[in-house]
Amino acid sequence: MMLTSILAYWYSNQRCFVRCRYSLSSGFYFDNGTRQGSLLSPYLFARYIRDLISNVVESGVGCKIADQILNILAYAYDLVLLAPSWNAIQWLLDPT
Repeated sequence: MMLTSILAYWYSNQRCFVRCRYSLSSGFYFDNGTRQGSLLSPYLFARYIRDLISNVVESGVGCKIADQILNILAYAYDLVLLAPSWNAIQWLLDPT
């Protein structure tokens, strides 16, 4: 629980600067996810996305290929949903 509090504080108080050649902007705050290149980014993304991928896979909705249901392709930070109709895609996107 303490680690979660530390991460929440850390990510809610991020300050960014923009450098262009020899000039540095004044700092500004942002709350838009993890830092690019952060060592925590892949770990946090995997923790976040794991249940979502499991729910999609277990839904049974998708394209049937060689007696297998294929409904999600996931590689690194890229996700693709596959379904036989727009209604099925919408069903996969709706929160459960």
